[in-house]
Amino acid sequence: MCPSYKATRNKLYSPKGRTALLREWLRLKNFNRSSEDFIELEQSLFNSLQHCLSCSSCSFSCPLKIDIPQLKSRFLQDWYQRHPRPLSAFFTRYFETLISIGSKFPRLSNAFIANPFGAKLFQQLSGLSRLPEFSPGRYAQAIKLNSDTRIEPGRPAVILLRDNYLHSFDRQTLQACCQVLHSLGFQVYLSDIIHNGKLLQVEGYRSEFRQQASKVLQQIQQLSATGLPLISCETISRRMFDREYAEILQQPNELSVHSIESFLLNHLQRIENKPKFNSKDAPILLPHCLEQTSVKQSSQQWQAVFEKLGIPLRIINAGCCGMSGLFGHEQQNRQLSEDIFKLAWQPTLEAERTVFLATGFSCRCQAKNHHHELLHPLVYLSLLLQ
Repeated sequence: MCPSYKATRNKLYSPKGRTALLREWLRLKNFNRSSEDFIELEQSLFNSLQHCLSCSSCSFSCPLKIDIPQLKSRFLQDWYQRHPRPLSAFFTRYFETLISIGSKFPRLSNAFIANPFGAKLFQQLSGLSRLPEFSPGRYAQAIKLNSDTRIEPGRPAVILLRDNYLHSFDRQTLQACCQVLHSLGFQVYLSDIIHNGKLLQVEGYRSEFRQQASKVLQQIQQLSATGLPLISCETISRRMFDREYAEILQQPNELSVHSIESFLLNHLQRIENKPKFNSKDAPILLPHCLEQTSVKQSSQQWQAVFEKLGIPLRIINAGCCGMSGLFGHEQQNRQLSEDIFKLAWQPTLEAERTVFLATGFSCRCQAKNHHHELLHPLVYLSLLLQ
């Protein structure tokens, strides 16, 4: 069910309510856009979609199976052809570029965000708050892949796709992935930073998103030509090949990108020494909301990976955490984001005293804002395998 509807019980925020508004909007827009009825309806639809997290729960768990985020993207493209975008839209449009620059100077960027004056100025200009810290550090046991890189023949190797968000804000997870793969005997090659363009799609920058989708696919095609397995730690980026990119480019995805959990499951026999697990309390995994609806095999694969290593892993499907990318960082959405978190995630985290794991970066970020430290399963495994 739609998290914004669950938190507010406003029927206009439900998939059924938004679908009805969209249907009527499509009907009236072809007649008289200047009529009072159309203007009032369009404003109601805009207000409703502003509270949509673009989490795609409606596409899978709702009986209507309506993809509201796709329709929202198309609507916003139309809306902003006739209405000026706010100043904060600049930061949304170029957010991936800005954080890519910030990640090159993590300590300086963190000092600016932590400074009260800097934080206030940034919030006033961008409408964003509570951004995570930039991650410092290098990638151990990995080689950056470029045109001059010589791939060692005969040695098992993989290419790790470096998502821009994880590289900028959660490099620890990518570093842990390198360490775990290295413990399996694989040489890890690092891709260039990949900007998935999700925010462009969410905010209705469809022309720009089409260009970015094409660019990403060209990147992946070049990497795929090496013949090495392509590994991804990020569910959102991986899923975009099959859905958002396929939709905007009007072509099916023919590229093979392995999730890290499925790859580990098929290669765990390469570990010589299994980790020692002495804790009586099994860790609990809180999957990303997409892994609870459209990629359900992910949680099962993580559970199987842990089981093969002799570690019991419990799964709790707690629904949406309320962060959903930048949604929970936007000041206008902060209260709704908090209310969604309190529905299931907060009670779950407070109910038990054990190690909690979460696959979604936004989920870990949301939990941290509420004083709960969650680990990616890869980080947990890398600590045990040390």
